[in-house]
Amino acid sequence: MKEQKIKTDWASANLTQNNGAVICAKGKNGKNCIRFDKLTDLKQAIKSKKISVKKWIISVPFKRCIFKSLQLPAKELTEAAQMLDFEIPSLIPLPPEDLIYGCTLLNKTQGMLNVLVCIIRKSILSRLLEPYNAAAIYPNKVIFDSLAIQNFFNTVNKNSQKARLDIFAAHKSCYIISSRGASYQKADEIAYSNTNFRDEFLNSNLFANEISNQKTAAKSENNNIDISLAGLKQPTSKIKDILQENLQLLPVNKLSFFRPPAPHLFLAKNRCGGAGVAESPGSPADSLIAAGLLESIDNANLQYINLLPRDDLQKAQRKSLLLNYLATGILSAVLILLIWLTLAAMNWRIEEKAEKIMSKIAPIENVAGSVESKRELLKAVQLQLANRGYITKIFQELYKFSPKAISISNLKLFSESEKTRIEINGQADTLSSAFEYSNAMKKAQILNAVQITNAQQIPRPGGSVVEFQAECVIKEIKK
Repeated sequence: MKEQKIKTDWASANLTQNNGAVICAKGKNGKNCIRFDKLTDLKQAIKSKKISVKKWIISVPFKRCIFKSLQLPAKELTEAAQMLDFEIPSLIPLPPEDLIYGCTLLNKTQGMLNVLVCIIRKSILSRLLEPYNAAAIYPNKVIFDSLAIQNFFNTVNKNSQKARLDIFAAHKSCYIISSRGASYQKADEIAYSNTNFRDEFLNSNLFANEISNQKTAAKSENNNIDISLAGLKQPTSKIKDILQENLQLLPVNKLSFFRPPAPHLFLAKNRCGGAGVAESPGSPADSLIAAGLLESIDNANLQYINLLPRDDLQKAQRKSLLLNYLATGILSAVLILLIWLTLAAMNWRIEEKAEKIMSKIAPIENVAGSVESKRELLKAVQLQLANRGYITKIFQELYKFSPKAISISNLKLFSESEKTRIEINGQADTLSSAFEYSNAMKKAQILNAVQITNAQQIPRPGGSVVEFQAECVIKEIKK
């Protein structure tokens, strides 16, 4: 047994048949799946920071959802998703405000997109979220379970463009999922309690129709179907025997078997008295949906299938923006404070040097016999003291003559033996604005020799910005 903590941005959670849960997170060595026999143990692990997750993704049973296929005149899925608000009233005779919906891509045709619309009632979703909320999990994304299963098989069948049937042997039932390449099509579920599971499996609408379609396609295109199988050992073995007995009758191109990552059992107390994780893993079937959920986070084709109320999503977005603004404000205040302290420190050093010079001048005034030497020493002192006005003058001229398209992010002042120079780092909206900065500063009194030493365009979300560097030798302030 070993002590373990999980800290991550995203993690998935899936309830098990015995009122427990499996969570899955990405670690240094790949996926890290942990099984909890009790939801109270999961809640305690979250409360005690043994598990620290910023965002959660979960699934709901696909049989609690309504599915409709819809053909839309769109080129991209983003455009199609924006059309759903106008199409939902014609798809289902329920008030749109009582529904939550999203879509995934079925296939593309010339100028059209065929999408699968998934719809769930808010009241049903609220009941399904109750056990997660009781375990202190408040999801940021919700999809349906058969899509999570299909996404798991997509990760193990990378870059496959063939028609595929994915079969998951779960604890009480068998999921059969149809795919076209990486695109989810439809799903079916068959309970093991059926007296004649073999016939129910082979004659299920999804399995029978898919095999029939592929038989017809195989005659003309020689494009047989792939079958992928994973899940519990005993039912997986049974389904494997059924498939192999009928391979001569089925247009199967390839039959593959996969083992999901095995979850380690979370123990509330280890030998040392703290929480820990058992060394021996549990059943892989418990973690398949959780693993598929975790992989779906980075899947661009699933970005519009979040089955959470829009109000909740917008509230979360506003909260995230508020936190970003707050962090930006705090960092800006700290930056201003640091700049002030830097400039103040420079003035303090000048004051200190001036005091030392004045202390040396005092005996010279009493001892020196030459008026000319006294005058030269006083002139040197005045020059040192005059330099204190440079800082204020520099900021005045930068504020007065810098164009609106220019923003200064960093300013460094170097006092050398024969000259004083500054280095400027800033940003401009275009390259031309950056290089015109020298001309704009020619009206300045002490900063009228600004030279651009470097400028480059940097891409940013929503556009780009030009970052530049400049330097200038400060001229004397004319009185």
